[in-house]
Amino acid sequence: RDRGGDWSSDVCSSDLGVSVNPEKTLVNFETSINGHKVKRLVKGQEFPYCGTFINTNTLHITKDRERYKDLAVVDSLTVEFSKTPGKTFHRKVLNSFKIQCHAMFMDTTFNSPTVVARNIFESFVESANKMFAYNRCLPTQKQPSADITIRTIGGLVDLAFVLIKSKEKNPKNSGYRCEISKTEIRWLALRAFHSVLKPRQSKYREELLWLDDQLLQLTSRKG
Repeated sequence: RDRGGDWSSDVCSSDLGVSVNPEKTLVNFETSINGHKVKRLVKGQEFPYCGTFINTNTLHITKDRERYKDLAVVDSLTVEFSKTPGKTFHRKVLNSFKIQCHAMFMDTTFNSPTVVARNIFESFVESANKMFAYNRCLPTQKQPSADITIRTIGGLVDLAFVLIKSKEKNPKNSGYRCEISKTEIRWLALRAFHSVLKPRQSKYREELLWLDDQLLQLTSRKG
């Protein structure tokens, strides 16, 4: 917040036990700390905050995926070599979407429908990448069949709508609404998984045929 002056006399006061590192601070207004100008956000840029980007003009909120783009997906996985690899695989893929399904990314009361649709799509892409990486980490004999993979993707598609809409019932999400329809969420999920598996079509031939068929059915309904 712009206090119209130097912060050094209050925010950095030892009496308050608060300190600010100018090198790790970013503001969207002119200010200085102990005579040093604080780095200012370039006009038109989004404000990075706690793993998110905030558009300072519209207040739309998106996930900061740039921070993790150079990290290997496999580094974020915990692979379980259980006696029921199919069930574990199914649970892992669904959980990968659950942990991304934050209300602030899905809420169309302050995000535009386009931004929310993009947030949902990117979450599905991340889940698809994690599914592929998890599959590769498993021994060949424990890798899920095409049928299990298809049922897993289908299960995630059905679960996603329920998760996104159920946030309206949580008292912590007062005023939350998501105006993205079930059909739109399904299309976003199918397109996301298709985009991730397409470059690996030699291994995921059956899955891609199923995805193509599901997308064709959705297109036919729209027509």
